[in-house]
Amino acid sequence: MGQITIYLEKSVEKKVRKEASLKKISNSKYIVDILKEKLENNWPDSVVKLAGAWKDFPEVEEIRSSLGTDAERENL
Repeated sequence: MGQITIYLEKSVEKKVRKEASLKKISNSKYIVDILKEKLENNWPDSVVKLAGAWKDFPEVEEIRSSLGTDAERENL
């Protein structure tokens, strides 16, 4: 397992320590969990299952085809 040294602003360090403490995990584990979440490239299963669930949106020509013709406009 690799090690990386990071430097945090005091305010960020304080928040990390507080959140890690609330979750009852180490500071390192807390930071690793955040990094894993941010670096994850996979969509959640709930999103993947939605693929193809909706019909494609109609093209503009299809939408306008049922509108009929415009009324003549007055010259200004």
